[in-house]
Amino acid sequence: MACELRREVFFSHLGSDFDGVRDDREEESIHAVIRGDKGVCACGRLTAIGPAGWVVTQMCVDERWRGRGLGSRILTTLLAQAVKHGGGRIELASRLKAVGFYRRFGFIPAGEPYPSPRTGAMLLRMVLELSAN
Repeated sequence: MACELRREVFFSHLGSDFDGVRDDREEESIHAVIRGDKGVCACGRLTAIGPAGWVVTQMCVDERWRGRGLGSRILTTLLAQAVKHGGGRIELASRLKAVGFYRRFGFIPAGEPYPSPRTGAMLLRMVLELSAN
């Protein structure tokens, strides 16, 4: 069900049946999902990249549920999991309209905006250093 939400948020505007939401890291990743009465309303994914690094991907909130703090709950859960597993460097690719959201969690820009090779949306790489508790 989370894949359906990710497909809708990330790829429906492309006007094709492109299915770019699943990849070879899906099963090994840590997923955070919030369900509402009609299915998944928010989700995100944390994947290890090397011995001391993580990447947050697939963060999305159904547009009917936006503005209610669900994205913050998902990201807080994923960051807590990274700390639980040793902390380290957390990376993500933010849509430009979401940069302020990630800044509130301490992420800082790393580089210049670039177009997503899969969707064409403009993204900005952001990073955060977390210590293990």
